[in-house]
Amino acid sequence: MMFVARNGLQEGKPRKAEKPPQEQIDLSKQWLLRFCKPRRAINESYSSYRLKHAVEDWADTYICNGAFIQAAIELGYCHTLDKNPFFNISYPRVRTKLYIEAFDSRSLRKSS
Repeated sequence: MMFVARNGLQEGKPRKAEKPPQEQIDLSKQWLLRFCKPRRAINESYSSYRLKHAVEDWADTYICNGAFIQAAIELGYCHTLDKNPFFNISYPRVRTKLYIEAFDSRSLRKSS
């Protein structure tokens, strides 16, 4: 049996202490809804670990790998059965301008 732990997909029985924080799941969902969209096939260019770093850059806070995985699963994305799974996610390279503008505006707010 697979379950989502803080550091990724795990085998065995889930333990409550290993669950990803809900705040991080929510931030990951916001990023996914704003910058990504589903695609037909699994995208093997970016694992959950790589994508969680993009969420961290955008949110300017730490996001555990499991929080990103849980968010993507809750939003209905398909995934591989790896510790750091790949998803059928179209990554924001397609939407680079929107992503950069969001990142830059956050940076401007911090320096003001």
